[in-house]
Amino acid sequence: MEQVENNCVKINDGDVDMLQRLKARGLWEEGKVLRLHLGCGHQYISGYINIDYPPSEHNLAPVKADVYADARSLDFPARSVDEIRLHHVFEHFNRVAALGMPIKWHKWLKVGGKLHIETPDLIGSAKTLPIESNSVDVVLCNQVIEHDAEPFKIIAEIRRILKKDGILILSAPQMGRLHGEPNDYYRFTKWGLTYLLQNNGLKIEFIEPHGGIFRAIGSHLNFFIIEYLGKNKRRRCILRRTILAVNNFIFSFLDKFITWEKDTLGYNIIAKKRGH
Repeated sequence: MEQVENNCVKINDGDVDMLQRLKARGLWEEGKVLRLHLGCGHQYISGYINIDYPPSEHNLAPVKADVYADARSLDFPARSVDEIRLHHVFEHFNRVAALGMPIKWHKWLKVGGKLHIETPDLIGSAKTLPIESNSVDVVLCNQVIEHDAEPFKIIAEIRRILKKDGILILSAPQMGRLHGEPNDYYRFTKWGLTYLLQNNGLKIEFIEPHGGIFRAIGSHLNFFIIEYLGKNKRRRCILRRTILAVNNFIFSFLDKFITWEKDTLGYNIIAKKRGH
């Protein structure tokens, strides 16, 4: 059964006529390219149908999606999809889903269709990567440097492995609760990040905040509620579907219309390695 929540289609388990539902909501047209971004979280990609669990299932700030659904329960007609993309989602599937989902995606994809799966490639210290110098085009470092006591060494190592004009995509928090303890050391302003990157030979090309003050308030409040009141799985489920869902809607609305980015949760940055 289809519901509409915050201008987003909510698909319940068992719905299979996905193309018709997407067309009915104006998300896709017959003859157009169909690209799926599964497990999108807050990383909304234009040109894709962005799909994730509804906000009631998220503790953090509101998810940005076109469709609310469990990606494991979706179904599309055979050879109807041009591209499927997952960023740091696949490693969270259990063994059954990890074996079964690629078979399902293969059925969905057109001949020549593309499947992009981004997962961790190696395990090791970010300060001593087993990678040749000047050999990498792009490095993605997402919410990592605050968990090391020597973040400057991580940035220096990233610069070492990047080719000339190579790109670093960096995400780091400015505000945030303690997490990953005891390995949670720092929070960064945009000026601190600028200093850290520029002093390691990286030029910032782009920087954006993770929302403003209301997104930050909503995130902190939701974490408090779920950890203080959510003493068991059943209670956490109820909280996510009631109080947290209301909070996500209210604080998302406020953050959209009242801009105050000095108290942001953090920053996304694109930086380029300068020449020797």
